[in-house]
Amino acid sequence: MAREGRIHELGAARPVRRQLLGLFLLAAAAMLCVLPGPALSGVGGRAGGGDLGEALQKAMDQVDSLRQEVEKDRAVKNYGEKARRVVQDLMDSVGTASPQLEAAVDGPLHALFLMQLSTVRQRLIDKFLHARDAAAAVSRADQLFVSAAKDLVRPDSQWSFESDREALREELTSALAQQSVLTQERARAAQTERATADVVGKIQKQMEQLGEKMRGAGAGSPWALWTSYRLPGTPFQVSGRYQDGRTNVELNLASAKDPANAE
Repeated sequence: MAREGRIHELGAARPVRRQLLGLFLLAAAAMLCVLPGPALSGVGGRAGGGDLGEALQKAMDQVDSLRQEVEKDRAVKNYGEKARRVVQDLMDSVGTASPQLEAAVDGPLHALFLMQLSTVRQRLIDKFLHARDAAAAVSRADQLFVSAAKDLVRPDSQWSFESDREALREELTSALAQQSVLTQERARAAQTERATADVVGKIQKQMEQLGEKMRGAGAGSPWALWTSYRLPGTPFQVSGRYQDGRTNVELNLASAKDPANAE
């Protein structure tokens, strides 16, 4: 169920990805309205409205290019540095350091950053899900996550991956615990199956030997032998019957007389 929840979460995030550019354009348009006149001035005193529009279009194209890579469920190599260049190119194009413009382009870039963290986290969980040493697996996954996440962080930003890092440790620890329980149950079922086969074989052999002895004793009237055996630690009971040279062995659930003492 936890895995299905993660898959649903990732699937639900896809429509949000398609809205990123729309939000960016709205924010950029708002910047055109709120920036003061001097901020719109280009080099040499040129009116900066057109320059700013071109700069915003270029930044939009860069964000869209990164978005396309992220939507392929991959972590973009050197994403943090590429995001820094997008912001820096925009600031250089308008000729001023504008917190409003930086915030406008930082929003969609940060959203792509979070999506990549989710992708990296899920891949590491899948990679270490069947590890035998849970503590070592969690530690190694944490190291790999931190290494990948650092490459995704935009320098000089407030981006953080600590919450996703903690989520990775918690999810992987829980998944490994569940996997351990499942492995133990499978081993227990296999052991019970082997024990049942051994008991059935022994009962069948014993009853055939008794039948041979009875026939050797010259018994003339119809006769039958039967026995039963309760498998220790299980609710199963093996019953055997031998009659007229034929052996029949059955495996049944044995009901406890006292439900409180049922195994």
